[in-house]
Amino acid sequence: VVRIGDPRMQPLPPVPGSIDYAHSVLKSEWMDVFLLGACRFFIGTSSGPAYVPPLFGTPCVLTNWAPTGQRPFNGRDIYIPKLYQAGFPPRQLSFAEMMAPPVGYAPRYVHAEELGLAPVPNTPEEIREVVSEMLDRLDGTLSYTEMDEALQSAFDAVAETNLSIGNARAGRAFLRRYSCLLAGAGQHAP
Repeated sequence: VVRIGDPRMQPLPPVPGSIDYAHSVLKSEWMDVFLLGACRFFIGTSSGPAYVPPLFGTPCVLTNWAPTGQRPFNGRDIYIPKLYQAGFPPRQLSFAEMMAPPVGYAPRYVHAEELGLAPVPNTPEEIREVVSEMLDRLDGTLSYTEMDEALQSAFDAVAETNLSIGNARAGRAFLRRYSCLLAGAGQHAP
C-alpha cells in the first residue's frame, strides 16, 4: 500500500507492506500522477486525486463520498457515501434525502451542518468490506447475488429519481447493511 498525500499530513507509523509516500524524498508531481495511474486500484475520498486514476483506466474504491448527489462518474468504481443524521434524537437520513437537493449538492460539510445535519463517517469495517469487494472483482472471484443486484437497482432508482448523477456501483456490504435507507425507492425526497 502506497499512501499519497500532502507532506503536512501526520506521518504513518511503520506498517509492514506500506510506504508513506506523502513523506518520501521521492515525492514529486510527476510521481503523484504515475502512482495514481499505475496502481492496481486507488482508495480515496471525494478529493482531487480521486479523479486521476480513471484517466488511466485504474478503478477506484471511494469512501466517505460527498456530496451524495454527485456519485462517482466511472462505472468501474465502487463507492460508499458518507451518511447523515438529522434531528434529536438523531435519525439516519434515507438515501433519497441524502441525494436530493439541497443535501445532495452541499459541497462542503459546513453546508450540511447549516442544514442541521451531522455527517456520519464510514466505519473501518465498511471501508474494509468495500476494499475486499474490489479485490475480489480484480481477482475474478466476485459474484453478486440476486439480492445484491436488487439492492443496487433500488439504489440506482433512488439516485435517478433524485437527479443524482454518476455511474459508480455502491458497495455490496454497504447496501446490505443500509437497505432500510432505500425505503421509498423511486420516489423524490420530501
